[in-house]
Amino acid sequence: MLRNILIVVGLLVALDPYLGFPQSVDKFILTGLGLFVVFLIALTRRGRIHHEVHEMKEESPTALHIERTEVADSPRMHVERNTIEDTESLEDSEGGETVVEKKTTVVRRRKRDNGDGLSSEERVRM
Repeated sequence: MLRNILIVVGLLVALDPYLGFPQSVDKFILTGLGLFVVFLIALTRRGRIHHEVHEMKEESPTALHIERTEVADSPRMHVERNTIEDTESLEDSEGGETVVEKKTTVVRRRKRDNGDGLSSEERVRM
């Protein structure tokens, strides 16, 4: 969509000298189109993605427990990923050692609300 608008504005700028407007009007037209392009680019500029990682580690002689939380925050999407890792060493009756590992990952994604009170599905239907 933005690309199509910029193509039309570019064509208007290229054709402006041949449309027969007086020079004083051409100055206003070209200035207005230039400001319109700047406004479009500023309006659609994507923000940076903010990424945070928190890790908590608990160790004992036979067990290890790690909880890791990653948050990626951007203007369009908020993603939280929680990972829990449990490792436990067990001795069996024959003197051998068994290591039990369990890893659980939970991912939550939320789309940002644009402030119009509509979900993304409702926006698509309009």
